Amino acid sequence: MPVPTLASPNGYLPVGDHTVTWTEITAGFGHNQRRRQLLEELFVVLQALKQRGVQTVWLDGSFVTAAELPRDIDVVYEAPEGADVAGWGYLSPLRRVELRNLTGIDLWLGPAIGRHGGGPISSIKDFFSTDRDSIGRGLLLLRLQKDFP
Repeated sequence: MPVPTLASPNGYLPVGDHTVTWTEITAGFGHNQRRRQLLEELFVVLQALKQRGVQTVWLDGSFVTAAELPRDIDVVYEAPEGADVAGWGYLSPLRRVELRNLTGIDLWLGPAIGRHGGGPISSIKDFFSTDRDSIGRGLLLLRLQKDFP
């Protein structure tokens, strides 16, 4: 299923999870040097997550919008049951900020929580499903074991 058309006027994906392949992500969002650079970094991170048994990731952030020069790619994942993510090196939640600063990949372990301003607390995936003004937006869903090289 191809990447859906970004909604105007905010440039977001339509609300919901949109299952895509790696090829569809690169074709739909790799249209300039900054975006291709982020995709190269994302590829390395996703390979490492796949090797550790992660099945599914959700992509969000300015990268999956109409922003010409996105700051980063937000990635939400769920670790396999019993995984010791603290021992995953640069993929560890303890090193999230370091990874983001080095690569532009902001990696979030689900089902962590987040909130916009003083709003209600929600799962990190639900948090990324709205913006700071509570406007709904979609996420890209990538099945690593099926739709990623």
